[in-house]
Amino acid sequence: MIELKNIKKKYQDKVIFEDVNLTLCDATVTALIGHNGCGKSTMLKVASGLIRPDYGEIHYEKNYRFAYVPEKFPAVNMMARSYLMHMAEIDGLYGKTESMERINALAEDFFLEGMLDKPMKNLSKGTLQKIGVIQAFMSDPEVLLLDEPLSGQDVDSQDVFIDKVKKLKEQGTIVLLSAHEPDLIHALADRVYTIRDCKLIPYEISPRTRYMIWIAQDENRTPGKEMKPTDNGYIVVADERDLPLEIKRLQKEGWHIGKVYEECSND
Repeated sequence: MIELKNIKKKYQDKVIFEDVNLTLCDATVTALIGHNGCGKSTMLKVASGLIRPDYGEIHYEKNYRFAYVPEKFPAVNMMARSYLMHMAEIDGLYGKTESMERINALAEDFFLEGMLDKPMKNLSKGTLQKIGVIQAFMSDPEVLLLDEPLSGQDVDSQDVFIDKVKKLKEQGTIVLLSAHEPDLIHALADRVYTIRDCKLIPYEISPRTRYMIWIAQDENRTPGKEMKPTDNGYIVVADERDLPLEIKRLQKEGWHIGKVYEECSND
């Protein structure tokens, strides 16, 4: 684990945060939320050792392998593929062939196959962010620090990102991220904090609304595993983010949707 003890950080005479005590444990995701400028990015840099606190100490249980994705990834004058190959060589974890295979596989996962051989200075912010995420993932980090990782990313790439972070968590990776997206926090975070009045404060996220989709029985169709039997039909559960896509999928498969209601509803 990583322990931050009585940490204080200031820039010139402005205190960013103080009296911060935070423990980051293996196989957990800790999220930082709050308005721009409250100190989230600074907290990530302090936790990583990129900048030193003005007071307090940080204890690392071992010599962790870190990966850090900044909010604004640099648009360097290199081809994306060359950049990633150089970073893989610096990490020294794989041979040239395996590095190329990992880069190609991750580029395909994030829908970037056609972007690897373009200059990074010509890529959009969202695409640059994906390059940064690929660089982090290909090193199999023990500590993953993410500053607004979904900034500018499309919905499909967000889903891929969430799935890969979950897998890293299962492997024991410590994840500390800053984010604004409720979907990301609901999907990943074990603990959530905000920085207010220079203090790190636990934050409770309201649970996402879940919906029940009632569909009629159809003798000509076989129900899927996600369909729970009920009187004269089946129930499919979906949260508010996935509800439109789930309804569209069921209708495309030919099911008749009778009613949609909140999971806690007594209707």
